[in-house]
Amino acid sequence: MCFILYYLFEMCVKIFAFGWKGYLSYRNNIFDGFLTILLLLLQITIYITYRLPYSQWDPSSHGLMSLWEMVRLINMLIVFRFLRIIPDIKLMALVASTLLDLLKNLRAFAGILMVVFYVFAVIGIWLFEGAIKPPPNMRYVAMA
Repeated sequence: MCFILYYLFEMCVKIFAFGWKGYLSYRNNIFDGFLTILLLLLQITIYITYRLPYSQWDPSSHGLMSLWEMVRLINMLIVFRFLRIIPDIKLMALVASTLLDLLKNLRAFAGILMVVFYVFAVIGIWLFEGAIKPPPNMRYVAMA
């Protein structure tokens, strides 16, 4: 909660200093503001759902997400805020650009890999056809 309050204070100070147009003119501010609002809403949801502090509660019995999952989500969102500084660090920017280039070039490699796996699967089906018999009491539909 302390981090979220700090981020909310930071966002309010930036909005006060730059104004709405100035604040929204930077992509990092939009990203930070979106994550801060999302973190705040998630924290309010935790307080409404679990009514903390409460001594006799079962975190797995409430709603779609347990308390542990919500806290993990908050921690991931806080880490995502730090991703904005990667381009400012030269060595990290080099690593990030290398990873992005790898992802771009991975498409051709993934296509070749899919073809190899497909051929391997077809050969396996041909070689081991009829080697495994289904249980006699199991009903199945034979494809023609």
